[in-house]
Amino acid sequence: MRLLQPVDPTGDIRRAFLKQLAFNVILGNADAHAKNYSLLLRPESVALAPIYDVVPLSLYPQFEQKLAMKIGGARFAREVSPSHWRKFAQKVGLDVDETLSLVREVASRVAASNDEVWMPLEEDQRNVLTQYVARNVERLLAN
Repeated sequence: MRLLQPVDPTGDIRRAFLKQLAFNVILGNADAHAKNYSLLLRPESVALAPIYDVVPLSLYPQFEQKLAMKIGGARFAREVSPSHWRKFAQKVGLDVDETLSLVREVASRVAASNDEVWMPLEEDQRNVLTQYVARNVERLLAN
């Protein structure tokens, strides 16, 4: 976040990055390291690249489940709560209320399609992901 500040006077890039980060955490993409986020450098502007390399690792328990980037001290996506996002916001110099609002917005949008989006998968995979994501969303939307 601090590295983005000099090229992001409006905060739009940091908000977009926060949304991508929240999405990755909700889905349990433990492999969402810094190299999986990119900037698009244009002559007239800088923008965050569309999200890519999203792998819900809860389908693959044999692989490392620790988040590549801790969120407020939480090392696993299944642990991340609003209090972790508060700590994260404070640490990186973001407005806490805006951060929680954006994270909850992402969680609500994910919740709205959680049952449907996994339909192409086999039933056992669909069940794992639906339940995993629902638990993560529920934790973030709780008071």
